[in-house]
Amino acid sequence: MNILILGGTGAMGAYLSGMLVKVGAAVVVTSRNRTGVVDGVRYVTGDAQSSIFLDEILTMMHWDCIVDFMNYSTKSFELRYPKLLSRCDHYIFISSARVYAKSESPVNEGSARLLDVIKDEKYIETDEYALAKARQENFLFRSERKNWTIVRPYITYSPLRMQFGAMEKEGWLHGVLNGRSLVVPRDILHRKTTLTHGRDVASAIAKMIGVKRVMSEVYQITEPSSLYWREVLSVYLDTLVELGLERPAIKEVSNEVYSRLLPSPYPLIFDRSYNREFDCTKLQTSVALPSFMPAKDGLRECLQKFVVGTPHIFGRINWRAEGVKCRLCGDRIDIKSFASTKDFIKYLVFRSLPIY
Repeated sequence: MNILILGGTGAMGAYLSGMLVKVGAAVVVTSRNRTGVVDGVRYVTGDAQSSIFLDEILTMMHWDCIVDFMNYSTKSFELRYPKLLSRCDHYIFISSARVYAKSESPVNEGSARLLDVIKDEKYIETDEYALAKARQENFLFRSERKNWTIVRPYITYSPLRMQFGAMEKEGWLHGVLNGRSLVVPRDILHRKTTLTHGRDVASAIAKMIGVKRVMSEVYQITEPSSLYWREVLSVYLDTLVELGLERPAIKEVSNEVYSRLLPSPYPLIFDRSYNREFDCTKLQTSVALPSFMPAKDGLRECLQKFVVGTPHIFGRINWRAEGVKCRLCGDRIDIKSFASTKDFIKYLVFRSLPIY
């Protein structure tokens, strides 16, 4: 079986490619910075957002399955989805459970989506992630081809990706490991959330590939239980202490202040501020799955692996936000911690100015 994974190096894709190789599939993964064959997976270097590169990949062969982890603009997806559907027997589109509107009961695949019910005109005019994914789902719903499956994961984690609130590990763990305070949004601490190990999501996707009964269907893939954000915080803090690190000082702020530390306030407003619980009955009755790892155990395991491992691998740090957080908490960062003068100046400006 020939399988193409677009953008498959993240918290789900990395696990998925390894699983598929183990069962004898020929797996090709697009990547911006990897090339060659690693552990049986063939990496092709290029930007899968590029139409030229995508055409080259799609015409390499007729694919048994394409699993698409890419984040597209709606306009870009409209131009490419017919190609994707026509060049494979099964197309798996990775959407998101962020498409769902607020719900007082556990959401299922038929629950209302933000795109269909939200009244915020300013938000609707954007192509923010949750809206873009819903609009792209609509193209598949209306397509004459029915060889697609829509998958809606929620918050996924792995040793290289651990979220708290609306921040990736770069926005909270980097500061904690460097002795800074942890800024948390007090308004979401009493909200329920659902976190799923990327390995478990990958396992479910692997079992869907090539299965006729899952085509032209939507499935949310989440760990069936939920927990409060304050419980997530406790798991992280207790694990750090167990590893011999000092428990960080906690600075609770309002959602309004916290949202200003984010690239966009919308994930906080239209997702993390909701209780997020999921009814996974459809998935469980369609695909034979092993038990998912409970979030408390998985988060502890992943944080332990990351902290013990060296070096600590972080992506880009938002020094603007770090400057604001240091001003809120009275922390300071030594100039030696910055990779460039530009980063230091950005940090210093937002550390010094009374902007918030």
